[in-house]
Amino acid sequence: MGKLKATDLEKLEPRRKGYPDGDGLYFVKTKRGANWLFKYSLNGRAREMGLGAFPELNLTQARAAAADARSLKARGIDPIDERKERRRRGKTFEEAAREYWQVHCQNLAKPSNWINGMEAHVFPHIGRRGTHELVANDIIKFMKPMWDRELAQKLRQWINKVVQFVSVDDPRVDLDFLPRITKRLGPQHIDYDNHPAIPWQQAAAH
Repeated sequence: MGKLKATDLEKLEPRRKGYPDGDGLYFVKTKRGANWLFKYSLNGRAREMGLGAFPELNLTQARAAAADARSLKARGIDPIDERKERRRRGKTFEEAAREYWQVHCQNLAKPSNWINGMEAHVFPHIGRRGTHELVANDIIKFMKPMWDRELAQKLRQWINKVVQFVSVDDPRVDLDFLPRITKRLGPQHIDYDNHPAIPWQQAAAH
């Protein structure tokens, strides 16, 4: 269990050497802001890997990122070199979507609904493709049969969010291919899911 408490992070005084959480994870705070570092050594070489800024990356997420880095290190892989290689290759859509979910979806009423929907309906079709490689036809193939369902509307919005998220760091990402899907398939005439009626006595008062 880590040493730091989420409720204490805002109150900590600036300290350039950082506050250790354990297992190489440090919370570094300056007058300009705060961020997370993973400190480790590999092949006799001391290294520091930036994991992200606080509060965009919370304590739970920072611990998960540090755990991923430790797992790579345990296999003799330098986490910093691996990240550089991933950036060179470009994130797969599934990698990008899971990162987006960790950063932007944890405050949803039911965060699991978002990632479960992606796992069931999107990742099997485009999860292994590089986000920068995606074209309209990749989405049309699996969206067409469900185009007029409420689910398709949600998935299209979620996919768009992930693509925009990746485009900030990868200029190769095509931001225009999603509008082309609508032009190909036409406007969505959404068949919203009907929920069973309940007796008026059980309805909430307004």
